[in-house]
Formats: sequence, C-alpha cells, structure tokens
Amino acid sequence: MEIQKCHEWYVSERGTFLSIDHFSSMIMMLPATMVACSDGDFDELEKQNLANSCKEIDANEHVGFEVYAELCHLVGAGAADQRIKVLDCIKTELSKDASNGELIVEMMTEMADSSDGISSTEAAKISEIRNICLL
Repeated sequence: MEIQKCHEWYVSERGTFLSIDHFSSMIMMLPATMVACSDGDFDELEKQNLANSCKEIDANEHVGFEVYAELCHLVGAGAADQRIKVLDCIKTELSKDASNGELIVEMMTEMADSSDGISSTEAAKISEIRNICLL
C-alpha cells in the first residue's frame, strides 16, 4: 500500500492527528518496536529508547506522545491486521527507495542490543521482519 493511502486509512481507523510526515516516521520505527516486544519483556531501557526516538520526530511534544501511543497500539495483540497493513506499506515504500531499509535494520539491531544483547527471540524477529519487508 502506498504511503498516502496507508496514512489516510490509518487516520480513519485510529483517529490520529499525525501528519503524513509524522506517520512516515512512525511506521519506520514500528519494526524496532516489534523487536523490543518480541521477547515478551518491553523493558524500561527499551521504552526509554523508544520515547527518546519519538521525542526527536517533532518539537511539539504532543506529536511524540501520539507516535509512542500509536506504536504501542500497533504492537498489541488486537492490532495484528493493522500491523500487517503497515508492514506492507513499509515494503512498498522500500521497493521504491531502499535507502531507508538500512536505517530500519540499524534501529531494530540497536533496540535489540540495548539491554543484555540480542536474544535469540529478538534475532528471529529481526529476520522475520527483514523477510516481510525485503530489507
């Protein structure tokens, strides 16, 4: 799904106020968030790293709060269908410009390594996401 259509769909689904630029930043952070949650322990350091990344998206702190909340929603059990659509959007965008793929892989790896190194569960999730998005 193209980013414009994905943004329109997501805004109508969730009622978020994120602009398309903020939404684009958010979805590029989703894989790292999925890795952080993959081992069932979204620990304090991982949460802090995610919060810091969200703060950097915009000077308006409410944007960062919204991005953090939406990422937490997307990794939840009830959001599997939405998560699949967003990952499909990432795949579509990377097929047009693969340069962001390296950044996504770097963010996933840094998130996994941030506390106690990369676990086998996190490594498996990184591999799974790479395969889904063709990173």
